[in-house]
This record gives sequence, C-alpha cells and structure tokens, in this order.
Amino acid sequence: MPWSSVRRGVIIRRALLGLGWLGLLPALAVAAIRIAGVNGGPRTALALALLPLAMLPAYPVLVLAALTRRRALGLAAAVNVAAHLLWLWPALPPADPVPSAARAHTLTLVSLNVGSSGLDIVGLDRLLTREQPDVLALQEVKPAYRTALTQVLHAHGLTAGLLRTDQRHLQGGGLWTRLPVLSAELADYPGARWPRLTVDVAGRPLTVQVVHTWPPHSELHRYWSADLLALARAQRDEPAVLVGDFNAGRDHAPFRELLRSGLRDAMGARGHGHVGTWPADRRLIPPLLELDHVLLPNGVHAIDAYTAPAVGSDHLPLVARLGLN
Repeated sequence: MPWSSVRRGVIIRRALLGLGWLGLLPALAVAAIRIAGVNGGPRTALALALLPLAMLPAYPVLVLAALTRRRALGLAAAVNVAAHLLWLWPALPPADPVPSAARAHTLTLVSLNVGSSGLDIVGLDRLLTREQPDVLALQEVKPAYRTALTQVLHAHGLTAGLLRTDQRHLQGGGLWTRLPVLSAELADYPGARWPRLTVDVAGRPLTVQVVHTWPPHSELHRYWSADLLALARAQRDEPAVLVGDFNAGRDHAPFRELLRSGLRDAMGARGHGHVGTWPADRRLIPPLLELDHVLLPNGVHAIDAYTAPAVGSDHLPLVARLGLN
C-alpha cells in the first residue's frame, strides 16, 4: 500500500477521533454539572435545561468508537449514554395506568405563559374554543390585559377566578374556572404570591395553584430555587395540582426535590418523555427547553397531556385532561 494512502488513513482516523471527543464535550460538561448537583447561576441552570439534548451526541460517538475500536472514547460515550437513559427513564413510556374510577370525575386544564411580547387575545380565543378548559392558568399577565382578558374568558364560561397583575408582568398570573369555587387565595412564597383555587369536580374538591418562578438569572437565582423548595414543603402539607412556567425541569436539583414531594409530571405520566415548551416563537429554532409543567399529587391522574399549537407567545400552551380518584 502506498505510503500516501497509509498516511491519509491515519489522518482520517485521528480526525474522527478528535471529532468524537469534541462531540462528547457538551455531554461530559452537563453530566458533570448534573452529578455534582450544581445550580449556582444562570449558566449552569441553562446547561441543565439543555441536558436531554446536549447528551444526544454521545450515541453516534458510541457507534463511531465501536467502528474504530477506540476503547477510551467508547467507554466515555457509553457512560454518557447510560446516564442519559437513567435520567430520562422517569418520563419514558409506558404511560401510567388510569383507574376506571378516575374517569368518572374529570376536568380539562390549560396553562399558558402569554409571553413578554403581549397577549394574543385572538390566539387565546382560538385555544379556548378548541380545548374547552374547565380550569385556565395564565402567567405573565399585565394590568393592561385585564379588560380584554375578562371579556374573552367570560365568553367561554370562565367567570370565576383569581388574578394577580404586576407591572413587572413576570409575576402576574391568574386562575379561572367554570367549576364551582370552594376557596380562593394568594399563596405566599419567598419570591412571589401565586393564585390558588379549590374547585368542586363532580362533588370532589381539587386544589390548583398557578406557578411562575423567577428565571434563574444571577440575583434572581435565590428566589428561583427558594420558591421551588418552598413549593415542595407546602406540597407535603397541602397537596395541589401545580401548573405553569417553572423555569426548570427534572435535571435541576430544586425541581427534583419538588417531584420528590409526591408530584408526578403529567407529560411523564403519559409517557411522553422530554417535551419542549420554549421557545415557541422562533422560525428556525423549535421549542427545546421543557420549562412548563402540570404536576399532579397522589389521587389525580393524567388521562391525556399534550402541547397545543403556539398562540403568539414564546411558550407553547399545555393541555391536561385529569381524572380524580
């Protein structure tokens, strides 16, 4: 074999090996952050939010390592693949069974972060017409939205509820329902006050609370983690359906603590795995981050859960059909 061909083959193998290690770098970095339990600032929080996607290159790298017989690369890739599957496992199929008794007491819940660019009232009207929710949760509601919002909600029978508006809009939010309301309050947390309703579902009480944590950015990070941990503590004493924009997912330690309080993600309960909800307003970038959730306490089951088409917001709406034992 000519020397030039041998040399070319060596160069190609080395290039492939370099590309393999380069492809593993994002996976190795986020895996290290996840294992260390670091949630110390915006960069690590964003990295963890991207973990399900950042670790995908480990799969083709594992194949490459097997074909080129590179043991070190193969071992690193295999460890990353195993960690990825382990961390995704709670949200992977099969879906949880739904007791037949739960189908006798059902309701439809819709959640939407209306976004910082402004409320798309026409889009919201289409969403409500299509999904016919019994309970609606909205986040990032500004005072200027009140009149138009009240009109469209009343047109869809969502006449009872609780709205907290805020000039900063990030902490404005509300809950509305067509069901009988047993109680309504603003629940206090370290960084916010969130509306909380208890409704009557065919003779059974159900408490629903809207959630919108501060984004985990620098000085706001302490409120982000403090609110998630406070939710976990409150959940153990007063179980409720928590719904909204948590700015977090299962790869963030405070969110995992919240799940350990006895909550189940509705999307995971239906076996949907990672479901991106943000950003929903980019032409070339699909929703990658799973920031919005419907979390269910014991005794509440997800009959169905999915994202609805975008309605002018940078977040996708969430729809959950719930049943009560």
